[in-house]
Amino acid sequence: MPNVEQRQTAGHCPVGWNPSSALQTLSRWGSTNQDELQHESSCSRHSSSVSRAPSIPPAMAASPCSKMSSLISVISKSLLAFTCAMLIGCETQSTAPNADTRQSATPQEQPLKERPASGATPVTWPVVRWVSVPELPQDIQILDSVFWEPDDTLSLRQRIISEPTMSGARVLEIGTGSGLVSLCCLQAGAERVIATDLNPAAVANALANARLLGFAQRLDVRQVPRRSPEAWTVIRPEETFDFIISNPPWEDRKPTSVQEFALYDPGFLLLKSLVTGARSRLRPGGRLWLAYGCVTAIRHIQQTAGDVGLNCRILDERRLEDLPELFLPGMLLEITAP
Repeated sequence: MPNVEQRQTAGHCPVGWNPSSALQTLSRWGSTNQDELQHESSCSRHSSSVSRAPSIPPAMAASPCSKMSSLISVISKSLLAFTCAMLIGCETQSTAPNADTRQSATPQEQPLKERPASGATPVTWPVVRWVSVPELPQDIQILDSVFWEPDDTLSLRQRIISEPTMSGARVLEIGTGSGLVSLCCLQAGAERVIATDLNPAAVANALANARLLGFAQRLDVRQVPRRSPEAWTVIRPEETFDFIISNPPWEDRKPTSVQEFALYDPGFLLLKSLVTGARSRLRPGGRLWLAYGCVTAIRHIQQTAGDVGLNCRILDERRLEDLPELFLPGMLLEITAP
């Protein structure tokens, strides 16, 4: 008979087994088969006994048949006890995994789910990498199909962390991706952040990272419909902000997939909607911060801001004249109302 350690390390129970039902079945089986064996032995040795007698005659108790019945009874009880122990050990193993098993279950093995519409099937995206940035206290995760290029926002993140008025501020981020910039705002003490993105995987990613860092109660992530990708589509008219921040797509090309909306802004429509709509969305003294690494796009920002009467300045020591058309790290621009 196996010892205790052997029982505890036995293989997994078959799916769907109910140990309690199995024990009852085994008890009935042991009782029935013991009686059947006793009757069968009695019939083979005493042909006159066709049916089970309610009790064994005294003369029969000392017979070889009686000894055989006793032996069968002992074996049956031992087998039943051993099977019970195995089933109990198996039940314990399946309902109480050890610490090593729990610790080895990482978030990569449990893709996060987007909140589906009523009646819809949940969609999952696997974690493709874990990344570290100096502005955050721990690593964050990047889901499949979510844009990731931290050099885009290097100067922007440094500005956020060092900005004293970020503490207690209301912030809007347009195009959040993994949630990196929004998380930096929350880390710097922002009271509340609204983040938007067109990619449903990005919405799930930002929410997941907010939970990892304990910011879920202060971050509101909203999905922008693909049919209406303008900057303010999911922002209510009465919502205003101390900071509006964005690292939008830089290049003037038409996206062919949801993922490419993070790269291409056809006709710079998103850029124009951001700048022209900023005045009514900013609180008094509020600022719009944009991170761009494209010379042509930055020229468009400067032109559009001037057309609508906003101030635009570059918060970077580099000069546009010295940079290639596309460059990294991105350049930080600040737009304010006079």
